[in-house]
Amino acid sequence: RKAGREFDALCCIYPTAVLTRAATLQSGLELLQANKDAACVLGVVAFEHPVQRALVVRNDKLQMLQPEHAHTRTQDLETTYHDAGQWYWIRTAALRDPEFRILGPTARPLVLDALESQDIDTEQDWTLAEAKFRLLRGGSSA
Repeated sequence: RKAGREFDALCCIYPTAVLTRAATLQSGLELLQANKDAACVLGVVAFEHPVQRALVVRNDKLQMLQPEHAHTRTQDLETTYHDAGQWYWIRTAALRDPEFRILGPTARPLVLDALESQDIDTEQDWTLAEAKFRLLRGGSSA
């Protein structure tokens, strides 16, 4: 603003978002522009397995977090999503609101294909990210 230029929106792209496609970013911007009540748009991806069937180990014993779903077929459970951790589009006006939260009620999701997302916490995750990268680039190694 001090330089005399203002923008309606900005895109934050995380440096580790190597699976992000330009067309996906464009779709995110278009979704933000089409939803005037949205302050931001971010890529989300479905959990691979229904979280309602999540298990935890407590005191060396296996427990279900939601035992009411012990006998529910996985295909009958609601699909749940998580932040893909790649990018978000945000209206610059939202940044001036101290109450604004990216994962708040004014956020809109752009559902990504699982091939476009990979959290990297382990060496195995890194190997999967490399494989997905090659698949998205048509099998080339570069």
